[in-house]
Amino acid sequence: MKRIASLVLLSSLLFTAACNRYHLGDEPPTEPPKNGVVSLETSRNTFFVENLLTWERLNSLPEPNSDMTTDEMRQIVLDFAELSMSFVWTPKADFRVEKQENDYLAGALYGGIPYDGYSGNPYKWMLYYDEATGVLDSARVPGGAQTLFSDCSSYAYSAWSRVANSMKWSVTPHITLSSGILKIGDYDWDPAIIDFKKESVFTTEICAQNGEQKMYRSYDKLLPADGVVNYLPVGGHVMIVKEVHTVKNAAGIDGDASFAIVYDQRNSTVEKKQSDGSTYTAQAGIGRKLSYRNLFEKGYLPFGVKELYGLEPVEKAEASLSASCSSVTPEELCRATITSNYPILTVHVTVRDENGAELYRADAHVSEHVMPYMEYPLSKRIFESTLGSYAGGGHTVSVQTRVSTGELLSAYEGLLI
Repeated sequence: MKRIASLVLLSSLLFTAACNRYHLGDEPPTEPPKNGVVSLETSRNTFFVENLLTWERLNSLPEPNSDMTTDEMRQIVLDFAELSMSFVWTPKADFRVEKQENDYLAGALYGGIPYDGYSGNPYKWMLYYDEATGVLDSARVPGGAQTLFSDCSSYAYSAWSRVANSMKWSVTPHITLSSGILKIGDYDWDPAIIDFKKESVFTTEICAQNGEQKMYRSYDKLLPADGVVNYLPVGGHVMIVKEVHTVKNAAGIDGDASFAIVYDQRNSTVEKKQSDGSTYTAQAGIGRKLSYRNLFEKGYLPFGVKELYGLEPVEKAEASLSASCSSVTPEELCRATITSNYPILTVHVTVRDENGAELYRADAHVSEHVMPYMEYPLSKRIFESTLGSYAGGGHTVSVQTRVSTGELLSAYEGLLI
């Protein structure tokens, strides 16, 4: 059995940070954690948690709008990408991800969204994550906690879709010019390619046909929050570029001395330390340094998102429900579909009485990997038999959805009859 991290014997840790203490499973304190730091105590040990994921941190990232500069939008993408892989958490109970043969242990600390083939996103985590303690209530996650994890393409898509909705690709082999991305640089990339995998196109061949110096010059043009993608016989990978550094030589650009700093979701971890000296298992893709030669040899093609170049408008996020009348039956509601112009992350259905008191609430995240998820049938998350007991009596039902921009949108509100 492979364990991604050994359980830290935290009872032996000594630290002087001023923070509160909790017992795992207790109600969180009324006072919020100071400076994103908390100390959590179980019956066996005490551990220190910093870099918590909180609503304050998420809400501090501006929602996109047409008045923003492209530099402002690029910074949002980078900040969101880093936060997604850096916040610290611990599971409330042990759980195992069979596909990766990884165990996640209560009391052991982890940094960032782990790797798996789902479409994880910090906003989805907040349905099950205690921002006061850093504890993930993994047992409450429908389908298992691994449905909150992400792979390289869903991680990158989540960050870019925080400000953009022009991208039409779903997985890495679909990241081609036909999917709405922008080629960066003067290299040749056949726009007729639709799917690298289906067409057996390997990007190392595209790089080789263009030559080192042409590809190096293209890497040099990458701006913060641009991307690079490859597809090889073993599969593909996509990364978000934080910055590039180019060094010239007699041949033009020195591919060994020139490099890019990237964010990428990958199936590897590193050990990191908190300020008190305690360690945690963190995602390895934060700020990796890759030479231009490495990018070239691995077949990485540089590209951009059109909104970040001002080539597509930043649309205002909207949501609607296919059931649009002022009243709805449980059957009609369960048959309805939420639609948005940005990827849908979470769905919330609430029933209230005539005085506004909450009678029923269902909160769920979209666990499927396919992106962009612009439509979502409510039948996946609510049941007619459950809603039927609340119908009539002047009760109202509301449907909301959180989309990739971070906004919580109202899709429907009416009488439940």
